[in-house]
Order: sequence, then structure tokens, then C-alpha cells
Amino acid sequence: MDKKLLTPIQNAFKTCEINDPFLQKAILANMKKECGLVPRQENLDYSKTSNERIRSVFGTRVSVLSDLELNDIKKSPEKFGELIYGKGNSLGRSMGNLEEGDGWKFRGRGYIQLTGKNNYKFYSDRSGHDLINNPDLLINSPEISANVSILFILTGLKGRVTFDNQQEADRAVTQVIGGKALNLTIGYGAELLKKVNEYSKEF
Repeated sequence: MDKKLLTPIQNAFKTCEINDPFLQKAILANMKKECGLVPRQENLDYSKTSNERIRSVFGTRVSVLSDLELNDIKKSPEKFGELIYGKGNSLGRSMGNLEEGDGWKFRGRGYIQLTGKNNYKFYSDRSGHDLINNPDLLINSPEISANVSILFILTGLKGRVTFDNQQEADRAVTQVIGGKALNLTIGYGAELLKKVNEYSKEF
């Protein structure tokens, strides 16, 4: 592992006063799971994905579309971002994506795939960086991206910064990033947690 990849994250630990080794490892393991410790943007190129697979992943957000309509939309990552995260569906609106183009503009970015205009606004205010007008800061600046990601995790943990063991920390951080609805006991959620448990042993 290139230790240079850890530097911006370790600096953010200091800035955010994350001193618990279990929590540090859980955050690093989740960042490795999400992006390989390199800030990235969400890949919304579904041009080669079958409509059946798209429908199984995105459910009601695409269920009303015919194959012809879906074939046209999935050619364009921008159009697909609007379909999935835009103002045309309840998820997009709940994220604060209320204007045309918001679904694409505020797609997932950074170490943990921060998504939605509400989150970009909230963490702009908390971090002091204008993510609304410069969303690609979460890709282009590892330092800013690491700081924002850890602020997001701390918000989700509701101030908890110490854990009794590694598995407890891994589960808590994975739940924050995956969302409350993600079941970490079975299926996809359990697979994610298993990865995090393995990765946390590397740090």
C-alpha cells in the first residue's frame, strides 16, 4: 500500500480529533472499500448494463420506463444521473436536488461518495469549503475530501468517537456510510461489512 495515500486521511484524523485506533481503522477500511483510498466520483455510465439489471438495482425510479426509453437515457451518464438522483423522483427531492441538473451535479464523490445537494450544502458550511459551486473539490483535493468524509461519519455517529473493539467500530462506520436502511446482517450489507472487517486488519 502506498503510504502517501494515507497522509490526507491521517491529517484529517488530527484536525477532527479522531484518536481512537478502532475508529481510525474502521474509517480507513470503509474508505478502501468505497474507493481504494483515492477520492473518486460515482460511475453513472450504465450504457453496457442490461435493463434487467438496472431495474433490479434502481426499482421504482426506472420501473415506468420502456426498454426504448431506458436505452436512450442510459447512453448518457448525465441523463442517467438526473433519472436516479434528480427532481423527478422522491429520493432526489429528499436529497435537495430540486433544480434541473442537480442529480448529475451532486452525484457521489470523494472517499465515501457524498451525494445530494443537501449534503453538499451542509458539509460546505461545516468544512468552510464551497462544495455547491465547486463539487469536484471532493475529487481533486484529497485533503478537503478526507475532512468532509470524516465530518460526515462523525455526524452519523452522533458524537461517538471511542469503541470497545474493532468489529463494533467497523459495523458502526459501515452503517453510517451505507445508511440506516442497509441491513448489515444479510445479503449485500453483510458482504460490505465482511470486506470492511477484512480491510481493517490491514491498518
